[in-house]
Amino acid sequence: MKLEDLYLIVRSKWPQSVSLDGATVLAGGGFLCWELNGVADRVMEACDPNDIEYVAAWSFHQAIAEIAQNNVKMGVGNVDSGEVDLPLFARQLRFNLEDSSWAKVLIEFESENPGF
Repeated sequence: MKLEDLYLIVRSKWPQSVSLDGATVLAGGGFLCWELNGVADRVMEACDPNDIEYVAAWSFHQAIAEIAQNNVKMGVGNVDSGEVDLPLFARQLRFNLEDSSWAKVLIEFESENPGF
């Protein structure tokens, strides 16, 4: 599957906007947002845990959480799924696919996406 297609599939599973009410930036750089985590759980539950869509859904969650954390710091009350761009998604996906448990999937994905 092409990276762009995977990005669009995963992004389509997320709502347009997620409320950041009650979100907390934790000491040491952590971030907690129950609403965001709930959406991620629902998206990932709909994916086969052995499929690239599963790790892509987790990667999208990591990317949107990074943006959400910055939004909270700036006093913005929501995060839009459209704020996750392809390069940020690709960076998170690459990081996650480099885990040895995804080695076979990474090889296949790289063959379909030269230069990934």
